Amino acid sequence: MKRDISITVLVTNTVFGPKFKAEHGLSLWIEYGGKRILFDTGQSNLLFSNAGLLDVDLTKADAVILSHGHYDHTGGLNRFLKIVPDARVYLHPKALDRKFSQKDGRIREIGMQSSTRHTLLERVREKTAVETERPTVVFPGVTVTGQIPRISEFEHYSGDFYLDRPCRTEDSLMDDQAMVLDLDNGAVVVLGCCHAGIINTLQYIRTITSKRISAVIGGMHLSNASESRVKKTVSFLNDFNIEMMAPMHCTGFSASVALKNAFRSEFVECPVGYRLHLPL
Repeated sequence: MKRDISITVLVTNTVFGPKFKAEHGLSLWIEYGGKRILFDTGQSNLLFSNAGLLDVDLTKADAVILSHGHYDHTGGLNRFLKIVPDARVYLHPKALDRKFSQKDGRIREIGMQSSTRHTLLERVREKTAVETERPTVVFPGVTVTGQIPRISEFEHYSGDFYLDRPCRTEDSLMDDQAMVLDLDNGAVVVLGCCHAGIINTLQYIRTITSKRISAVIGGMHLSNASESRVKKTVSFLNDFNIEMMAPMHCTGFSASVALKNAFRSEFVECPVGYRLHLPL
């Protein structure tokens, strides 16, 4: 059976046209096989106004998937769940941890809002939220990876993330996960921030699906990556024979340029307001 995917960008760091607004965050609206999925919810409630401008009816969502527990991916969740209370939530249990960052001596809390955490804990108890430590089927053809093994020698932990305010306990961000959509001609990989590393993520997805990876869409967390790491990442990505490369959010300008130079015709820019139609 032929399957089509529509992916609409509700929130990312750049915009398409003057009527939309951007923020540091990510939220995607995905229509696949008769199901509607909200992937992440941005930093604030911005997704709702952008969704209205794009004629996206969020009340029709069947599920919401959280890539991880940072504020810029969970900010609109509380309001969304009030509007769409029947939508099932999929998240790694460690997304509920309190999370902090320390840069230049400044400590910030960067996890989800306490009210959102409370709502999700209630949903876990009520079985209306699904914890995804392992690969989990959301709908036929839609899988969440769960925890991603870290095996690449160059995609190392950044050291800026912690689980406590004094910043003594490192957060290795094991809650980071991706979504895999099954098409006739391959698998479409949707990323939130890819804290696990994009090569780790794609190599793991190869082990849980029989399909080749045809498209990679979303944040790749390369904004602060060294030039050496970016070059190694591009080199490894070339081995996957990807037909669509659509970096967003935290990929960063320099890494996006490197990916554009490497993939050229396969490269797609996806600002707020952009709508992708697949298969390729």
